[in-house]
Amino acid sequence: MKVLLLADSEEYLDDAVDIFSSSGISVVAKVTNGTAKEFSSMAEDALFKKGYNIVIGNIPDYIEAGIELNKNQGVRAAQINSKRDLKLSEKSKPNVMIFGSDMSLIKEFAIAMPAAHSAQMQQNSTRKTLNGLTGVPQKKPEQTRDINLDIQKSKLKKDIVPKKIEDDAREEEYNDIEEHRSRNGLFGRLKDSLGIIEDKEGD
Repeated sequence: MKVLLLADSEEYLDDAVDIFSSSGISVVAKVTNGTAKEFSSMAEDALFKKGYNIVIGNIPDYIEAGIELNKNQGVRAAQINSKRDLKLSEKSKPNVMIFGSDMSLIKEFAIAMPAAHSAQMQQNSTRKTLNGLTGVPQKKPEQTRDINLDIQKSKLKKDIVPKKIEDDAREEEYNDIEEHRSRNGLFGRLKDSLGIIEDKEGD
């Protein structure tokens, strides 16, 4: 996590850096001229252009700085002047925190910060995992069984149809022969009764 410290006092920055360092948090400290306008400009630049995750600062006109920052989309600024404010920030999760002169509040925040960051990272990882699983099509067992059944029916038809055609052909051929014999027998008897004698070739 990248953290930027902004203040108009070098002494304040040194004390704040020591507090965060004792909690194992690496920070970058910069001095401002103390105006709300410059503080807001530096905070926005840090968040949107330089990849900082959170900006922590101390300036005299913290109310105006907070109002100026919250006009920008993507900025969630909070003024921390009491333990109650610090507790509320745990829910609102601001990315700009403007502290008063009470260093104990910064110390309390610095102690809780690693655990809060770790929980946030774990939550983001869980969301990515769930999003990755969403939309993956699941095969239905019923659909698989239907496909297999269709394949079996198709094979069965291929085996049965040729045999049926062959049997039908044989039956038709047999019927033709019987019909031919029947006709020959009928004509033969008719010729005999009429006394018709067929000429044979070669006689």
